[in-house]
Amino acid sequence: MTSRPRRNFDTAFKLQVVQMIRDHGLSVG
Repeated sequence: MTSRPRRNFDTAFKLQVVQMIRDHGLSVG
């Protein structure tokens, strides 16, 4: 995590959030 694009991190974070929301069955639009 020095000179690496944080787009990968953003994508992974978004995916995790989406998965968590799906697991919880919540609808956050």
